[in-house]
Amino acid sequence: AQAFAAQIRAEAQAQTRALQEAEDLKANIVMEAEAVKETAEIEARHTREQAEDLKAKAESEIQSLKTRTQIECRVIKARAEMEVRDLKASIEADRLAKFEYEAQEAAAKAQAAKEAERRAQEAAQREVAV
Repeated sequence: AQAFAAQIRAEAQAQTRALQEAEDLKANIVMEAEAVKETAEIEARHTREQAEDLKAKAESEIQSLKTRTQIECRVIKARAEMEVRDLKASIEADRLAKFEYEAQEAAAKAQAAKEAERRAQEAAQREVAV
């Protein structure tokens, strides 16, 4: 009977040790799982922060490009307007020069006509005098 009791005690102790080992293993697995979870959360947070940084940089670059494009468009527009003004001024100057030339020609013709009329009057007066 003592031997049977000792055997039962030995089996109970073995089962207690096995149960303790299982609980220790479970605790180790839970600790490892928590560590893995914590690492994953840290990496996820880091990835989100990187994504937010990249998004902010992209938005900043887009805004910078928009601003630069707007400035370049204004410069191009100002140059085009200046060229149009220069062309209009050149056309107006050419037109005025043409009118001035035509006016000078008309004045020269009028002077020549006056001179011819004066000569004709002088010739008519000489004929009358003769």
